[in-house]
Order: sequence, then structure tokens, then C-alpha cells
Amino acid sequence: MQGEQEEEHQEEEQEEQVPNGQDFIGQKLRAVEESYEDMIKVIDQLQGGECIYCTIMINEEEQGQLHRYSDCTEAKADGCGFAVYKQWRSGIDFGEAKHCWKCGLSQRICRRLERPGGQQQPCEYADIMLPSIFILHQRQQLKKLVLEVGF
Repeated sequence: MQGEQEEEHQEEEQEEQVPNGQDFIGQKLRAVEESYEDMIKVIDQLQGGECIYCTIMINEEEQGQLHRYSDCTEAKADGCGFAVYKQWRSGIDFGEAKHCWKCGLSQRICRRLERPGGQQQPCEYADIMLPSIFILHQRQQLKKLVLEVGF
């Protein structure tokens, strides 16, 4: 009798540990929201006016004086200069995609498209996302990163 009670108790504990569909979906949605929030925090840190190339590719101690990506001699010497980026960027067409045409982020993330009455707000991430993707692509780091993250 006692063995049967223990077995029933163990089965009840296992049932309690398995989330139902609603709980499972809720957990996944919270994880997605947290990942968006983490991404926004990183993007916001990159908005400090620092060169995106140096921020991504060069150690903080070696970065030298503060400058913009458009003026970065390191990026130019490495084949990732601003002029090359602009040429690459001109070939990107988001078409009818639900992404910001300035930064490439989903409309769920970029706040540029969230204004009522057709008012336009400047894109906060225009000089961050696409230049970062370009730099990682040029440095042959993008594929590795995508594979590691799991896209």
C-alpha cells in the first residue's frame, strides 16, 4: 500500500513539472521579450557616438580617440570603410518587408514607424544595425556568428 502511494506521489510531481500549453507558450514569449530587451540594451550602448567598426572589431584599449565610422581609418584600411559600406547598402532593398528601411530592424523593434498620423521619427538605429552586419560580413565573421546564434 505504501509503495503505491509513493508511486502515485511521484507521478503527481512529474505532472506538476510538465507545463501545460499555455504555460509553455508564456515561457517562450517571455524569453523572446527578454532577448529583444537585451538586444535593445546592446544597441543603445552602441549609440554613444563611437565608431561602430572600432566598437565591434578593436579592443577598447586600442581604439584611440573618439571618432565616427564615416571617418575611421582602421575600417578603411581593412576594406570596411564607410564609402564601401554605402555602396553595399545601396544594393539592399527591403521591398515590401515589414522592416525599417533605414536600419533593417523589424517594425516590432524599430520605433521609427510607431508614430500616429503619418509623422516620421528619425530612426534610432540607422547607423548601427546595417553597418554592423556589413562589417561582420566583410570580416567574414557574419556566417560564424549566425551559425553560433542559430539563425
